Amino acid sequence: MMINGTLSTLFVATGLAIGLMACSTKKQQVTLPSDMQAIDQTGELPPDFKLLIGMGGGVGGRVQGYSLDADGATQKWEGKYPEENVQDRGQLANEDVSSLWEHIKKIEYFAIKRQDMTGSGHFIMVTANGVSHRVSWQNVLGEQPDATSWQMLYDRCVEIVTTSLADKRVLK
Repeated sequence: MMINGTLSTLFVATGLAIGLMACSTKKQQVTLPSDMQAIDQTGELPPDFKLLIGMGGGVGGRVQGYSLDADGATQKWEGKYPEENVQDRGQLANEDVSSLWEHIKKIEYFAIKRQDMTGSGHFIMVTANGVSHRVSWQNVLGEQPDATSWQMLYDRCVEIVTTSLADKRVLK
């Protein structure tokens, strides 16, 4: 019985010591950059703008998707990692890239907090002004996806990028 009393006393003493140290330690205010800071108030397309959209994962761990840079360069890829094994390249007009950026701002993409932790699913990752923000979700197989702002953005991006890839004037 003496051991239980000693352990209890030790736990109480340790707890008090940690509590006193926490109270006496000067706390620093740490300000982390908000994802919303990626939205440039001037409305200009950031020079580091990059968009990755994709789907996959699962048992094989392979993903497929598309990427878009600020200069309008598009890619279709498939592999273990985004932008691995590029299969096709295209080019969007500057107006199309700017229109997509305006849409991202309009839906307040950088404020969306959605990270489904599944082995497979869809994702969008946007980088702008030094901030990368990822949204991921899973759609139920065989069901129509919900009309969420991120699903509509995903669908719009797929349409725009695949159109650029199908454009016969683009050199590959």
